[in-house]
Amino acid sequence: MGQTATVPAAVLVHVAAIVTAVTTAGSAPVGVTLAAVIVAGAAMPQPGALSAARWSVLIPEAPTLRAAFSVEAGINDVVFLSGPILVTLASTLLLPWAGSAAAAAFVAVGCGALALQRRTAPAPRGARGHRERSVSHSLRAPGFLATLGVNLGLGCFFGAVPLLVTAAASAEGLRSLTGLVLALSSAASIVAGLIYGTLRSAPRPQMVQLIATIVLTVAVLAAVVWPTMLGLAVMLVIGGTAVAPLLASSSQIVQATVTGTELTQGFTWINSASAAGIALGAALTGTLVAHDGTRAAAALLVVLVLTAVASAALAAQPRRTVGGCRR
Repeated sequence: MGQTATVPAAVLVHVAAIVTAVTTAGSAPVGVTLAAVIVAGAAMPQPGALSAARWSVLIPEAPTLRAAFSVEAGINDVVFLSGPILVTLASTLLLPWAGSAAAAAFVAVGCGALALQRRTAPAPRGARGHRERSVSHSLRAPGFLATLGVNLGLGCFFGAVPLLVTAAASAEGLRSLTGLVLALSSAASIVAGLIYGTLRSAPRPQMVQLIATIVLTVAVLAAVVWPTMLGLAVMLVIGGTAVAPLLASSSQIVQATVTGTELTQGFTWINSASAAGIALGAALTGTLVAHDGTRAAAALLVVLVLTAVASAALAAQPRRTVGGCRR
């Protein structure tokens, strides 16, 4: 069906579910509100995946495409940094539901505007013919599956970090600094993304992922050795430098290993892998923080992040070269 048909439908369901959740909160059984929230999350469009698929169609040159993916990773970091602040301010200064309404409005306007850009939308899968549909197995390619593992491990980092910082801040009486410390990761990622995007030449995306996942692991090890607010700040600065290169190189690998008819699916899958990692990292880290403290939770995070290292190491093994990347 293509993005121009599916995105507006998903946006309508998402916004309707958000409205239902807001209007039923506190006035209907909790199960009704929870069901609406679940539907809202399930119907949430993936603008990052949608735009990455469009970049892949518009820009055939690998260096320029790397720059585009890096810029997009930087924009994601800016939104990740400013979005929660703006939503919180709207909810606290205006009305309790204003933050949710603002977020839903941004989703509707942004995704709606993207869907209207028909010229840049990838061709629907059905337009390429039945034969290509029946023989395409690019979503099972080893390089693509390895990238899923990398993003799963990166998601674990995303999910665990807020809990580690909050626990350390509470223990040291520095809760007012929690937001500032968390912002260090996004700031470092923005700088790293800009540098990666402007390089005249860069290592293969698979090698970038291997280096970046090792840096991420070293960063978490710093938190194990130094489980204080200062140590976690160091972890976020070091680990943040790995985030944008990981996101950009993941997009590069998807673009090079997944067929054109499955690009949007491929980019959505890596986002889903990251989301699964966030859920897993938050659940496991939160449990361990409550029972054994910050150091033990950071040690567990090292194990979770090693999933990304192992996946990147497998992908970096020499294979047949296709389109500048290794399958």
